[in-house]
Amino acid sequence: PWIYSAKKDTFVDMAAKNIIDGRELKAVMDQHNVPIWVGDVVKGIMALLKGSAKRESGIYHIAPRVKKLSSRYDLACFIAKVLGRDRRLIKKVPSQGFYHIPRPWSATLASSKLSARGDWQKALRRYIKSKYPIKN
Repeated sequence: PWIYSAKKDTFVDMAAKNIIDGRELKAVMDQHNVPIWVGDVVKGIMALLKGSAKRESGIYHIAPRVKKLSSRYDLACFIAKVLGRDRRLIKKVPSQGFYHIPRPWSATLASSKLSARGDWQKALRRYIKSKYPIKN
């Protein structure tokens, strides 16, 4: 997942700042994943620790509930919508040539061993509204 938090600027923050400032934002449209707030990651870790005696060993991936994966372009458009801003400055770009190394179409990890951590859209909406000015 793409992790974001108030402690360090991530793509979420870069996108919000560019959108607010009216600057063009190039966002990859053909690489998909799901964003997750660091607070939901912590809740997932705590759930693992509290129930560790009852769980099978192995690797656990903590991810939010998702109906459809999102590209960074989709994510930037969602941020613009939450901010009440125009998304016309968000430009779709292919990942080929944008990144220095090839990346997979999807970097999503299976989280079948642990129940999903919240709804990514609700969490991102809360984060954006708590940190950036919303235009009505």
